[in-house]
Amino acid sequence: ASIKNKQTKERKKEGRKRNMVGEGPNELIKRGGPRMVVAFPRISSFFLIFLMETFVSYSLLGDILLIDRQYDKAILYYNKAIQLNSQSLKAHLHKGVAYDELKKHEEAIECYNKVIEIDPTESAAYYNKRLALADLQKMENKETTTPLSVFTFSP
Repeated sequence: ASIKNKQTKERKKEGRKRNMVGEGPNELIKRGGPRMVVAFPRISSFFLIFLMETFVSYSLLGDILLIDRQYDKAILYYNKAIQLNSQSLKAHLHKGVAYDELKKHEEAIECYNKVIEIDPTESAAYYNKRLALADLQKMENKETTTPLSVFTFSP
């Protein structure tokens, strides 16, 4: 009986150490505290490792970097997401937006075309493609027009 009590006490101590707040998992859940991270650290770390290698995580990281205006890095994560799910409308569409922000309109148009190929009813792809084509045309017009200051006029 004393061995069993000793094992029970050790488990209770171990439980307190893992929770870092001195409460058992049931009390923590009853209070509405963080369930995965504090109460079950082994499960949460396994879940995070699993999540890191999934399409969702690459796509989400791409979205975060896109919002943070780190377009080159966002494109890398969208490429990884596309490797895992080549039919992802969102990954292709957002990758196109990142290319547009980098003024790489031809690459953006390729992304939008892929979205249209996957789902011809996706209106955002048509809209973004139209904007990218307009920007590309503006860039080409700027390159072909010569500024007036180059010409010299003699009276």
